[in-house]
Amino acid sequence: MANSMYGGTGLKPSGGDLRGNSAGQMKEKIPRGYSTASLNKYTPESMDLFKRLHGFLGPDSQLNKLASGDEETFRQIEAPAWRDFNRAQGAIGNRYAQLQPGAMSAQRGSGFANRMNLHSQDFAEKLQANRQALSSQALRDLFSMSSHLFQNQPFDKALVEKGPSKFEKFMDYALKTGEIASKFA
Repeated sequence: MANSMYGGTGLKPSGGDLRGNSAGQMKEKIPRGYSTASLNKYTPESMDLFKRLHGFLGPDSQLNKLASGDEETFRQIEAPAWRDFNRAQGAIGNRYAQLQPGAMSAQRGSGFANRMNLHSQDFAEKLQANRQALSSQALRDLFSMSSHLFQNQPFDKALVEKGPSKFEKFMDYALKTGEIASKFA
């Protein structure tokens, strides 16, 4: 019987769900004399983790937003960097303000303007590089997690040979009983 093959643990004869009877699914062809069964490979805790992984792959997930370059997500991530940038610009301004008026390096001089432009350009390049790195890593993570989820299904499906029907069992019993009775007659 099917249960003896798997030690009587975890084998569950399935209904129509594995046959693909719902819309949009491919129908599985099950040979006559067989039924489908599924064997749960995960503990309840592992199954919970498996289900949670699906949330990381959804369209509203942080990972998906990073991979697709969602502007609002990047604004939230970059907010601390912008605060630091503004503080650094203020510090540069204070430094140049303390210099003698009329000096080449004062706030009205080209040295100050060049320093601010260089600082802004460096900041913009670093932000762009970080965005590209985060987006690329998120895309790699999405592919890796998707691959993991599709390769590691929580159930094994199998075909199980159906045993004799109740009628066949009855007929077998009747024949054996008749054979035994004929030996004593």
